[in-house]
Amino acid sequence: MKRAELAILLAAVTTALAACDLPGTVPANVAVVVDGVNVPMSRYDHVVETTKRVAEARGLPLDANSTNGQARLKSIRSVTIRGLVHEALIKTIARQKNIQVTDSELNQAVNDVAQALGGKEALAQRLDQAGETDGDFRDQVRLQRLQGKLRTADPSYDKHLQDAVKAAKVRAYAQPCDQDHEYPRCIGGQA
Repeated sequence: MKRAELAILLAAVTTALAACDLPGTVPANVAVVVDGVNVPMSRYDHVVETTKRVAEARGLPLDANSTNGQARLKSIRSVTIRGLVHEALIKTIARQKNIQVTDSELNQAVNDVAQALGGKEALAQRLDQAGETDGDFRDQVRLQRLQGKLRTADPSYDKHLQDAVKAAKVRAYAQPCDQDHEYPRCIGGQA
């Protein structure tokens, strides 16, 4: 076989293998890929850690050595992956429909929440207790407002989101999907 033919064959094999989820081909620092959009592992880790702190603050211990603790942690991780998939698709739908939440709208919504809690200091205290940053909170409020705008623009939005979840090409790499990357199977079958 000539060098040129060997080079072409090697390129074809390399391309084919890159498309597979073989050990060692998991994307670095990626928790989930939703329709080609990478969700960073740092986002997944942050949501899991925040959820664990909230659970523990509510009296639900997460002892990783106990059966109950392991089950709770697996549930938190599964729900986190599901939430990240939904979040990515909500943002995609909003981009497709050219719907956004302006900084002014976001600031007003954050101020409304702060006032309802008794002021900015009360909001900051709540966020600190939950282990959340102001940026995390603003992201959550923006996503909620975005969904509100999507629902206003499209009364069938929730069904469209469900359809988008079912149709999405999703590969998950964070626990519990670190061995089987097939979503939603890796989290128990429910998307």
